[in-house]
Amino acid sequence: MTHGICADPIKELERRRKLIDAWKRRAPVSEETRLKMREAAKLRTPISEETRRKLSRAQKLRAPPSEETRRKLSEVNKGENNPNFGKHPSKETRREMSDAKSGEKHPLFGKHHSVETRRKMSNSHKGKNISEETRRKMSEAAKLRAPISEETRRKQSEAKKGKKNPLFEKQHTEETRKKMSKPKKKVKKLITT
Repeated sequence: MTHGICADPIKELERRRKLIDAWKRRAPVSEETRLKMREAAKLRTPISEETRRKLSRAQKLRAPPSEETRRKLSEVNKGENNPNFGKHPSKETRREMSDAKSGEKHPLFGKHHSVETRRKMSNSHKGKNISEETRRKMSEAAKLRAPISEETRRKQSEAKKGKKNPLFEKQHTEETRKKMSKPKKKVKKLITT
């Protein structure tokens, strides 16, 4: 047993069901209590680097859950069983969550993925096909975004000019150009027909 998770998936599902039921029956937390909880969290002693390393090492030694266990855990937390079902964080909470991971507080601040890691990430995404339904949802979500201000556009432009551009003094190979051209031809065909 690690971090309160049962080794037996059936027992783990039962444990989670009980937790969810208890969560649903609890009285709503008042704004005053939330404030106290926030203040108490700020006073916690931060985890030392040594402890972080130990936790990381222990996590890596754990056997990954089987596909069957993952499926069961997924089913238990779906829909109304999810503790956050129907809830949405307030603008204030979202701002605090953003601030907690911004700049130097971000776990990847000042770090860069190695070439090997980037290759693995790239390979994991290859061959994935996004369904038409997902494309439609992504399109609708993009339409709801606030338009980018002229100031932001100018900053984005400046950040990619000259030597700052990742393709500065580089050229695409003929094979890459063909790959880039294919989807554009499809779009052009759809527009003209």
